[in-house]
Amino acid sequence: MPDGPAVLIRPAELRDVRAIRAIDAQVYPTPWSEKLTIEQTTGPGRVHLVVEEDHRIIAHGGIALLDGDAHITTIAVDPTQQRRGIAGVVMRHLFAAALDNDCAAVTLEVRASNTAAIALYEQHGMESVGVRPGYYGDNGEDAVIMWTVEPLNDTLSPNRTAVDWDHDEA
Repeated sequence: MPDGPAVLIRPAELRDVRAIRAIDAQVYPTPWSEKLTIEQTTGPGRVHLVVEEDHRIIAHGGIALLDGDAHITTIAVDPTQQRRGIAGVVMRHLFAAALDNDCAAVTLEVRASNTAAIALYEQHGMESVGVRPGYYGDNGEDAVIMWTVEPLNDTLSPNRTAVDWDHDEA
């Protein structure tokens, strides 16, 4: 976006929790509590990123680092900013962060009804490996379990092997 607004992807900070929760309130049926958001955003074994455009947070995503694997805990984009490719950029940055933390693979759960997210994850080298029946407590919906199917290094584009926080664009 050379002629567009300034876009920055950076690690989340405690000061970002309010903006993260505002996005989550718009995109998730049952957003995390403030306490859980703080734990997931700044806690040990976590990497959480925000996307800023003109100094306003428009998206975020996070991973939990678990025994050599990374678990994507969330990817959320402000509804007014969706369909711009931002979620895919966040995903690639989360993959790079997982690689930087010596993770061999990435996993996640996604609502079975969220076909747009499932398609995005498949485009980024993930595949469905199972279902967790009744996983979502708010409505009993099943979760599709997805994992990267190729070595994590192969899911990144050739020029995308590490995150350059100061120069990356969404």
